[in-house]
Amino acid sequence: MRIAALALLAMSCATDGPCVSPPCPLSVAATITVTSSVSSAMLSGVTIHVQGSATEDEPCTDGVCYVLGGAGTYQVEFLAPGFTTAYLMFTVTGSPGQKCGCGTTNTQQLAVALVPSP
Repeated sequence: MRIAALALLAMSCATDGPCVSPPCPLSVAATITVTSSVSSAMLSGVTIHVQGSATEDEPCTDGVCYVLGGAGTYQVEFLAPGFTTAYLMFTVTGSPGQKCGCGTTNTQQLAVALVPSP
């Protein structure tokens, strides 16, 4: 009798009814290291402008920039005083979440070397 009751309870929880998705954390689409093309030193004072992301205009910290978002194509503009503006386009892969779950993002590890302004 107990086994039958447990089986009935388990089946009642496995319905295809509506579910409430958990709040999914914002994924990091890319981590980008920004250096000088002359000295290879990591640059401070870099700001990025991103299209295709939850990140828009963001300052980078000690030469490391984070682009937030999921799978998709991104275009990033790199701005730094004393350096020529650079552009980078990349694609991030991932998978959608299971029913009532969060998806995954395959974070890209990228590097950009900025050229000093003439």
